[in-house]
Amino acid sequence: MKFHSVHGCNVVIDEGGSRASRTSSFCDGITFSSKPLSINSRISVHLGANEDWTGALRIGITTHDPVTFANKKLPRYVCPDLTSKAGFWARPLPEAWARNGTR
Repeated sequence: MKFHSVHGCNVVIDEGGSRASRTSSFCDGITFSSKPLSINSRISVHLGANEDWTGALRIGITTHDPVTFANKKLPRYVCPDLTSKAGFWARPLPEAWARNGTR
């Protein structure tokens, strides 16, 4: 899986598009996959080191193409800024899973 070029202002995507890194803060960290996911597809997300982070990570699905946000500022938060709109769904992973090395 690779990440889309449309993302929050506190996210940096590496050259190959396979790593998204948070630069600061707990907001403005929304990222999207570069391609639509097929129904029943499996993805793997590997969480890297971040000793300063506490809290839950939200994982979600949308029916919207990220390109629709290309000329707009993304909302600061997935929940409730996007999940209160049609076509967006997200849930937090348990905080115990949001640690270095979790896959």
